Amino acid sequence: MTSRGDLNARSLSLQSGDYVFGVTDSESQILTGGYQITVPDAPVNAFVYAKIQAITREQKFGANTATATLVDCPSATVAADQTQTGLRYKTHDGRWFPANRGPVEHDLLHQVVTTIRDGNSINVLVPGFDPRASVATAVDIALDVPQGSTIGLYSPGTRTHWGTKTNLSSEYERYGLSPKMGPIDSAVPLHTIIPNTTYSDGTLELSSTDSKLVFTKDLNELLVGPQLDYLVVNHLSHATVDDRERLEKLDSIWSDTPIVTLWSPFTKREYNSYPKYSPPFDLDDTLFTPDLASPQLDNGDPQTAVARASYQPSEEAKTLPAPPTTNDFTALCADHAVTFERLTAPSVTEALKETLSEHHNLEDAGSEQGANLVFNALMFFHRLPLPKEYYDDVIKQRSYDGEFFLPKTGDDYLVDIESHSTDGEYSLLHAQKTLEGLQYELQTNNPVFKQLIEYTRQARSENRRIAILANSKTSGELLKQALCSELSVDYLRPQVQVVNLDSARDIAPVDQFIICGPQPPSYSSFYLHPRADETTVLTYTDWDEQMIKRHVLEYAGNLETVLPRDVDVSLSYETVETAPGESKRSVDEDDEVSSKESEQSSPADKVPDNLSERDIKRLRTLGKLQPTKNDELADCWGYESGSELYQYLSSNLDPYYDRNHDYLIVLTAAGESILEALSSKS
Repeated sequence: MTSRGDLNARSLSLQSGDYVFGVTDSESQILTGGYQITVPDAPVNAFVYAKIQAITREQKFGANTATATLVDCPSATVAADQTQTGLRYKTHDGRWFPANRGPVEHDLLHQVVTTIRDGNSINVLVPGFDPRASVATAVDIALDVPQGSTIGLYSPGTRTHWGTKTNLSSEYERYGLSPKMGPIDSAVPLHTIIPNTTYSDGTLELSSTDSKLVFTKDLNELLVGPQLDYLVVNHLSHATVDDRERLEKLDSIWSDTPIVTLWSPFTKREYNSYPKYSPPFDLDDTLFTPDLASPQLDNGDPQTAVARASYQPSEEAKTLPAPPTTNDFTALCADHAVTFERLTAPSVTEALKETLSEHHNLEDAGSEQGANLVFNALMFFHRLPLPKEYYDDVIKQRSYDGEFFLPKTGDDYLVDIESHSTDGEYSLLHAQKTLEGLQYELQTNNPVFKQLIEYTRQARSENRRIAILANSKTSGELLKQALCSELSVDYLRPQVQVVNLDSARDIAPVDQFIICGPQPPSYSSFYLHPRADETTVLTYTDWDEQMIKRHVLEYAGNLETVLPRDVDVSLSYETVETAPGESKRSVDEDDEVSSKESEQSSPADKVPDNLSERDIKRLRTLGKLQPTKNDELADCWGYESGSELYQYLSSNLDPYYDRNHDYLIVLTAAGESILEALSSKS
């Protein structure tokens, strides 16, 4: 193991005004680079930053002497970034740079350090998706708290969620220390000075009294092991079902141990939560969020920050990218635009509407389970990014080959409905028939897949970067295979990324993020992805779009509760229509009409000849009752089922009625025009 003396032994050439980093001895002196530097008021046996005031003696043999003032900085990371000395981070090419945290991270770490120094716990929203920030936080704490402290890092990592013990150890090995300023070729690895360890049978494998980091993925180890001085909880990627209860128990046992719990905008909360991927909105005012306008970010304020030393960052250092947390946070606070790309596929659209009508009929009839089965099947086909036949065949083959945990096929959804028996009077037979019709339309020719092929082809030819969201890992794998096969290529990257709900959180920045159909409301955070310049949702109907808008608006309102107080999430929408071989056509939001309204629009002074007296009478009734439900109209007109009502409406009044965003029946503009014409005649 490397000693702290190895850190102090690096040769330096110092002058007044330079910054130094080192470990103080019992007399508040730093022995580093051939210098004995006295730092009055510095804590003993601690990592400190200091600014050289004077070189008091330089000699050929023996130690030079100097005096310095202690740098009182918000945190070790802030000091390292601003003085360009001390803490280092190893890049993939083997060079060591200042850790390059941005102003958001500076504010965050300042708050963390201030809070734990006061002996208090804190929940923190790290406003970007970068699970490695858990290690960065633990490192900063280890350098800021009294030496000899034991800092724990609990991280429930898996193959899907970054944060296993191997992930933590590998990331920790990229941190180092150096008294030299600027980018360097070598540094003292931090783990050789502050070692990391784990639990074994309830005890720490490393039991020395020196400072150390403890990595664990099991909260039970903490409950039975020795008490730690500080604890960092990594909930940046996900939080398990048992975490909340166990952390509350741990907090009661370790009442004097500060606990820092880290969350992200895309934390997957596996306990009963809504939305599923989101910050913890239920923490209310106890959640700290960094603020871009915080006084801690003003480098001109000597009370809160350190001015640059004589060293100026090299051009190479300036080109390092800002950390994801800074970029994500900036994007979350910016304007968000969602484009609905409405696919003009009349047969698919009509089948979707019929199935949705059957779903509402079942709800009206009190068959909740049947309605849910129909809706789940409807959403499966709506979001399906591949021809149904191809998707089902591959899933079935993988099942035959012995693979487990595969998603359901389209046939599986239909079997569920066919085998479901209802205790009520309403049968699922008609719903089954409409779904079979929808399945037929998507069997070999899926409009969504056609559009994804076109987007992929354009991205590769125009060197644009896009990401396509698939609803599961398996669906994503099949979609990649199908796109590669269709385009006769071996791979899609770097222009095209096909991602699932977990991997979508950490995509490289893209020009366009593409979502297939309306997602469950628990996934609404993906509509406002901070790493996409543009979000496009492939839809078929206005109903889809209105539902998505409600989900986005609700999520945006929740998001505002955890963003800085002066940030309002700004939303804008655009609808375009796309047909195979045709360019997109913008649909005016203020004068948006459904396809069946545009097919026939009656002038105000004329009533269509094809309307019977009964049709006209019922049109007037609908005008009085609107917005109305299936069962209300069915009772009024003497129909025994919603299915009979639907058959009449679609056959006789199709251009003159539609459903609003709540899926209630209303008149279209054409229907309103007829009533106006009838009123003027009377």
